[in-house]
Amino acid sequence: MSMVENEDLVEVVRREQQLLDPTIRESGQRVRELLHPDFVEYGASGRTWDRATVSAALSANPLRIQHPSQSIHRTS
Repeated sequence: MSMVENEDLVEVVRREQQLLDPTIRESGQRVRELLHPDFVEYGASGRTWDRATVSAALSANPLRIQHPSQSIHRTS
C-alpha cells in the first residue's frame, strides 16, 4: 500500500469513527460534512440511502453507540 493510499484509508476510518459519536450523529450538518456529496449506501433491505437521507435519519433518531461490552440502545 502506498503512502497516499494509507493516508486515504486512515482518513476514511477517522470519519467512520466520528460517525459513531452520538453528538455528531445528532448534527445533520456535521454528518453531511463527513459524508462525500455523492455518498450512496445500499441497505440489506434494498433501500438506498444518500447523504441527505442518512443525515436526516440520524439527526431524527440517533443510535447511541457504546463500548462493545455495553448494550446498544436508542434514545427518544
